[in-house]
This record gives sequence, structure tokens and C-alpha cells, in this order.
Amino acid sequence: AGLWLWTLVANVASDGSAAPLPHVPLLNPLDIGVGVALAAMVLWLKSAERLERWSLAMAAAAAFVWLNAILVRGFHHYAGVPYHVDAWVASLAVQTGITLLWTAIALVAMWLAAARGARMPWVAGAALLGAVVVKLLLVDLSGSGSVTRIVSFIGVGILTLVIGYVAPLPAKEPHRAAA
Repeated sequence: AGLWLWTLVANVASDGSAAPLPHVPLLNPLDIGVGVALAAMVLWLKSAERLERWSLAMAAAAAFVWLNAILVRGFHHYAGVPYHVDAWVASLAVQTGITLLWTAIALVAMWLAAARGARMPWVAGAALLGAVVVKLLLVDLSGSGSVTRIVSFIGVGILTLVIGYVAPLPAKEPHRAAA
């Protein structure tokens, strides 16, 4: 629980600066620390005798926050977007990046779930894809006529076509009768 909470706080509170070292996504001290913490959490959860679904969902949520933070820190360091929520919301480039990141995460989640025949992770990926569509309509449309809006819509459209091809809905798990 402590590692989980630390990963959330560290990703939101820190812009990843480690002067005098340059910021390199995934290879800076913050991202390495968070990655090791998440890996330790997942390994610990998998070694537990009784694995609760909610615990893996919490680890997946922390990883989702981490991936979003990596993207936003990249925009902060390389595109000059201030490391504040209001600046992220106002930046069309950040919003396009988040839209494409969420779609890519949904693609990976649904593809892996389809390959393993796991319905619940597939549904989680589909829910994230639904959130992307809502975000496209409510947020990304505000940049009407801009290149970022065009990139968002075309990128999401292409990735959605890929999802439809490589990640069909897994079959329902057989219902087990009580013994």
C-alpha cells in the first residue's frame, strides 16, 4: 500500500528533474524508481496465496498514472509545457498525446486479454476506449481546425481499426455451478 501511494504521489508531485542529469523518459531516477516499485508490487501480489482482482487493478491504475505522468513530463521538459494541471488541460498537444496514449494502452490491454482469453481486462480496455471517445468529443473538439485535432481523430481511428482486427472479444468463461 505504501509503494502504491508513493508511486501516485511521486508521479503527480515531481516533474522528474534530476539536475545536473538531463531528463530522459524512462531513464531518469523518478521513472526508474517508480518502475521498480511497480514491478515489486506486481511480483509480491503474484506470490500471494490468494490474489484479489482489486489488487491487480490497483497496480494497473498506478501503472496507468505512471504512463500518463511520463508523457506529461516529456511535454514539460521538451515542449515547455508548465508542470501544472491547468497547463496540461490548456495544451492541445498534451491533450492529443494523452488521447493517443490512452488508445494505445487500450489496444495493448485488449490485445493481451484477447490472446489470453481474459474477458475482464478486455472490458477494462474497452472502457478506456470509451473514455477516449468521450474525451475526443468533449475536449479534443475544442481545438477545432487545428493539426492536433486532426492527429487525434486520425490516430484514434487507425488504432481503433487495429483493435478491431487483433483483439476480438474473448468468449465468456463457463459458468461454474456451486458444488
